[in-house]
Amino acid sequence: MAATLTCAHCGGGLGRGDRFCAQCGAELRSCDSCGESLLPSDPTCPECGMPAERGALDDAAAFQPENWDSPWDDMVERLRRATLGEFEIGRELGRGGMAAVFLAHEISLDRKVAIKVMSPGLLLGEGMIDRFRREAITIAQLHHPNIVSVYSVRQAEGLHFFIMRYVQGRSLEQVIQQTRKLPLPMVRSIVYQVGSALTYAHRSRVIHRDIKPANILIDGDGNAVVTDFGIAKAAESPTQTITGALVGTPAYMSPEQCAGAEVSGASDQYALGAVAYEMLAGAPPFSGSTLTVMQAHVERPPLPLREQRPDCPP
Repeated sequence: MAATLTCAHCGGGLGRGDRFCAQCGAELRSCDSCGESLLPSDPTCPECGMPAERGALDDAAAFQPENWDSPWDDMVERLRRATLGEFEIGRELGRGGMAAVFLAHEISLDRKVAIKVMSPGLLLGEGMIDRFRREAITIAQLHHPNIVSVYSVRQAEGLHFFIMRYVQGRSLEQVIQQTRKLPLPMVRSIVYQVGSALTYAHRSRVIHRDIKPANILIDGDGNAVVTDFGIAKAAESPTQTITGALVGTPAYMSPEQCAGAEVSGASDQYALGAVAYEMLAGAPPFSGSTLTVMQAHVERPPLPLREQRPDCPP
């Protein structure tokens, strides 16, 4: 019986040909020789027979969470040593394919900060280190109340990490999961704030490319903060990803992203529109397999919002 490919992040079912999970956007492992999607347990590629080495991974999101386990305890200790006297390392706030984020206390300024540290499983890849540092540098150049701030970038004890503003609250993804359909005033406020952040970023010639509920934080006062510029790019720079690889999360990707074409600020605005749709309807504009969702973005409009949310203004 053929093995079932399951998204390690959300548990959703995936087909062999899928590159991304349509629900959460996680990217699969892929063969370095032929590009075939791989299961975590595949020793060789089922298509071409080449070894399924970890060096063949396209993107940091392809690393499964279990790949952190063996070096993780040691890495936390190294982070404590690297920040000794400056920061007290607290609890883990979250972990993804590329990095983990910790709550910390900055001793000299007596304030809470977040420390984003690169996965030890990625430290052998110079491209991943460059991408991680590029994220920090990109955010550090942006100064807007609705964009997370980066205070410094560090390298110590064999680790790459950066210190950033701590936003106490929840992701918009968590808010939607709990509330489903959000009140209209709350939706208007979030769209306005995120739109303001994106307008500023675009004027600064930075395109986010992965606007989605998981990358929008909502603090205790209802303020929205855009985070995770891991695949952002300067508007005048070429895309720094593997040729033919798609970036973004399919459920929120613009038609041009789905087609692998050049993105612009309008791509972020489209994604924000898809997020607004989900806040109002309780689900993204389209659902299904990765390919189905991407084709839908290109070929047809979603169901009218008022059919799912009669209180929406015309």
